[in-house]
Amino acid sequence: MVAPKNKRFVKIFVIIVAPLFILSIGNRLVAGLQVPPEQKIQRAEFLIKEKDYAAAMVKVQELREDLPGDVKSWLLEADIYEKQGKIEEAIKAYQEAAKIKSSDLHLQQRLANLYTRTKRFDEAEKVLLKVKEIRPDYLSEYDLGLLYIKMNKFDVAQAQFETSKKLNPFFPEVHRNLGLLERQNGNFSAAKESLDKYLKMKPNAPDRDAILLWMKQNSAAFESQESNSDSELGE
Repeated sequence: MVAPKNKRFVKIFVIIVAPLFILSIGNRLVAGLQVPPEQKIQRAEFLIKEKDYAAAMVKVQELREDLPGDVKSWLLEADIYEKQGKIEEAIKAYQEAAKIKSSDLHLQQRLANLYTRTKRFDEAEKVLLKVKEIRPDYLSEYDLGLLYIKMNKFDVAQAQFETSKKLNPFFPEVHRNLGLLERQNGNFSAAKESLDKYLKMKPNAPDRDAILLWMKQNSAAFESQESNSDSELGE
């Protein structure tokens, strides 16, 4: 027979200890079944690639519940909206992401691009100036130059391209855009020089034939400007 003390011990175990033990095991099983955030990110990215945006958004919301202060869920949400053509929603998502991590160059550049697409050039300029603070290099100067062209600020754009060229004289696109601006200003000789550099650095450029045709059609203008320049030097 079981002694009274042992009976009391068994009763206490059954009433108190056993449920706690079972609950602990249950929590461990649930924890083991939970999907890590990294896998949710990968799953969301896969669903976006497959264009299953509704299912991807579910994963994004789950990820935000797991990591409420993380920037990744907002970047994924912005990507989903952008791919669906929902630009305003994408902008709002990027804005939320920027509140969390304003130093993220990718999201700042995407935000600037969407502002530019919606012709909010002043907002785009603010963002690109922020990018320039974070990454003061030839690309930030170049991106600002492209924006100023859209804003019809051609002199400012040219100054940005000149700065970009000084920081990286081997970047072909900056020579192309300088050449186009110089051509627009009627400075054919300088335009030819810039476009020549562009084609040497990028011999398979998609606009190569168009540039060469323009040079051929305006060869007389080049010679005239060069001779005028030589005569001015001789004065």
